[in-house]
Amino acid sequence: MNDLLYNYYSQRNGYIGILCWMIDLVRNTTIVLFSVGLLWLFIVIADILDFPPPPVTEYDEKIIEQTIVGFNELHIWNKQDNRSCKEVETLSLYCALVQASLKVTGEFNHNSAALEQVRDEILSLSKRSDFKHILMDFNNHPDTSIDDIQIVLKNAKKRLNKKYKAKNPVIDLLSTLIRYPFI
Repeated sequence: MNDLLYNYYSQRNGYIGILCWMIDLVRNTTIVLFSVGLLWLFIVIADILDFPPPPVTEYDEKIIEQTIVGFNELHIWNKQDNRSCKEVETLSLYCALVQASLKVTGEFNHNSAALEQVRDEILSLSKRSDFKHILMDFNNHPDTSIDDIQIVLKNAKKRLNKKYKAKNPVIDLLSTLIRYPFI
């Protein structure tokens, strides 16, 4: 820092050089603060506008079907979900959706239409909004039963079926471009 001040001092006639250094410092700080402000503004606007829901694909209903099959075959429900899906003997709602997604599509998308629809069904069924992680907290809630999970999954499947039949390719394209602008 002292070397930098000395360079400004010696190259620009004494104290005028230090004054130039201070002006450069303020200018650079202003640019950084302006950039941070723009980023913050973008985040706030994105939060206010809320991104459109992901487009429904032919795989979303199959993911829900596979999740229902997984719960019917397994008979052992993990009521203490921690979103770590390493156990095969037991399944939580979240892990069942992860396994079904991997089985149907070969990948897991946390924001797929299937998972979003299940989250919406949980919120409408439970009348609660204090879930931090909707799938895990609903699964672990003391009042939740396996029947509640089956109802949520069946309702989500019905709604996805209606959405898929009524889908509009133009809206799907726009929704995809808004969600993933750099594709």
